[in-house]
Amino acid sequence: MLSMFQGLNRPLAMPWYTPTRIYKHVASLLAWQLHPTREMYVHLHPNFRPTALQVSESYPAIIDWCLLPSVRDRLILTCAANSRLDDVILDISHAYCVEADLSTLVATAPRPTPGFVGLWDVIQAMGDDDDDNNDDADIDVLPAPSPAALFASPALARRAFRRLRMDAGLGVFRLDPAFFAKYPELYSPELADVLAAGAALRPPGEAWTRLPPPPEGVEIGTVRLYRHLADWVVNVVCDEPW
Repeated sequence: MLSMFQGLNRPLAMPWYTPTRIYKHVASLLAWQLHPTREMYVHLHPNFRPTALQVSESYPAIIDWCLLPSVRDRLILTCAANSRLDDVILDISHAYCVEADLSTLVATAPRPTPGFVGLWDVIQAMGDDDDDNNDDADIDVLPAPSPAALFASPALARRAFRRLRMDAGLGVFRLDPAFFAKYPELYSPELADVLAAGAALRPPGEAWTRLPPPPEGVEIGTVRLYRHLADWVVNVVCDEPW
């Protein structure tokens, strides 16, 4: 049901939603949002469990979808009344990254080179074709000759995705420090443990501001989809022997 909802309402976001396996945790988050009980709480991934501030404050529910608890607190304190909160959340989704030794990904990086790679950059480079059995399989190995080669090859990008274990769970994700150049008011020293460290490996010539596609405008069909999704979650909550 969740995949169908995403596929119908935000089809261009599916390349992010599916390979990262975020869907494994979304159902429990939705159940918690609709029915915040002790039983629902224990099924939440630790990253999605509400902080003390979330429990004690009223705020827009979209903040719950941020993967990093300390960042959610900063959003509540600084952006809860921001009319462009949706854009901030989208910027955060682009800022998720994974730390790595960049010399294992590109041959031009000295060994070792601590750094990080953007999740969305790798996913976009992977494309839609998931076939690694191509005529260039012998040369599609890491490290790539250069950053340009890495992000230009879907096969290399897929291998980087697996090597970085970007589908291993929410605990591997960090936040690109460049995010705070755009939103300095959100920065706090308390966020040091979620900031990626080292050099950034980015697609050549790409601006950091490239985003996953936003939701389309709300129409009557979209409202129906949300209602069906809410009904489905409620039924799951009621039928599950918690």
